[in-house]
Amino acid sequence: MVNMCRTRGPADIGWDRWFQELRALEAAGDGSEDFVDVGPKADSITTPNLSSPSSDNINHGPMQENVTSQNLPPPANDEENKLLDTLRKAAMMDNKTVIVTTLNAAWTEPNSIFDLFLESFRIGIGTQHLLKHVLVVSLDQKAYSRCLQENLHCYALTTEGDADVMWFRDPFERFYPDGDFQIACDHYWFNSTDLNNSPNGGFNYVKSNNRTIQFYKFWYAGQQYFPGKHDQDVLNMIKFDPFIQRIGLQIRFLDTAYFGGFCEPKEDMDLAITMHANCCIGLENKIHDIKIVIDDWKRYMSLPGGVERNLSSRSWTLPRNCR
Repeated sequence: MVNMCRTRGPADIGWDRWFQELRALEAAGDGSEDFVDVGPKADSITTPNLSSPSSDNINHGPMQENVTSQNLPPPANDEENKLLDTLRKAAMMDNKTVIVTTLNAAWTEPNSIFDLFLESFRIGIGTQHLLKHVLVVSLDQKAYSRCLQENLHCYALTTEGDADVMWFRDPFERFYPDGDFQIACDHYWFNSTDLNNSPNGGFNYVKSNNRTIQFYKFWYAGQQYFPGKHDQDVLNMIKFDPFIQRIGLQIRFLDTAYFGGFCEPKEDMDLAITMHANCCIGLENKIHDIKIVIDDWKRYMSLPGGVERNLSSRSWTLPRNCR
């Protein structure tokens, strides 16, 4: 596959630069940027089981630098200027919030997961307007062309990820106002601050500030200490590290009753905001079961107004191929 425009994104320049571009959008206000990331982190964040998850022996030096809007470097080149321009166009009315997903050629075929992803916004409750703020990070020329056909905000990048999270309601009211880094879960233990929750990188809500910039540097640097580990595994290791407490990062785990997935299916569609095709191997299996999710939602939405929904009418069909 040939990239239309190979750029220096998170996989190449580190997540701190990505956040610097987001912070460059900053208007007068509280000094933070928000974005929703609906795909896994850059594949280069692959990282070592230390004997203890505390890993105090890790050198945190460069991650503890004080990053402020005054000392952020300007974009290094035209490619980063292009990213900044795309982010500005995609930003919501607050000039701070962008929804980011990733796309490759395999996910652009007819009746693909990308089609289902877009359809979920169109048939969701209060989600149609959010499509105007979706930034599609395209991983090859075919994905980039498909993004342009859909009149979305498009940016070419080389990394990995997918768009296998369906959006059925506007999620912003369900985010914690005091949370810096908020993440969906494979399994949720009924407490948003419990570090024993099992996070899933498929859906994140992040405020760009000094704390999250240092956190992403720390996470990204984990590749040096956990070689061969997936970024989600690395997150599970570093979330207990004292460094997280020292920088004051507020982590919040999102309840699977609202931000659901195939790992831990919930029954009540009255609560559902997103549905993630996690705990599923194989593209065809994902497409098959996401189509069932879409059909369930259409059935749910077709019930006459004012009719009280019973449990069976508001329940998801259990995954069939993703088990």
